[in-house]
Amino acid sequence: MWRYAMERIGGLVLNLKKSEQLAITTEDGSRVVIRLVSSGKHPRVVINAPKEISINREKIVDVYA
Repeated sequence: MWRYAMERIGGLVLNLKKSEQLAITTEDGSRVVIRLVSSGKHPRVVINAPKEISINREKIVDVYA
């Protein structure tokens, strides 16, 4: 269901290994890198992005709406 919900909003669902990172290049050439730094019960990621890009934490209310 997550994959279906993310495809509806134009997202991406993937599995990252600790030796991998996801790099996103924006239209203006800015680069955002997401790296998994710890996995398990409480996985953590590091997001490196230019200061101009806003990164916010949002609570998911209803994924299927």
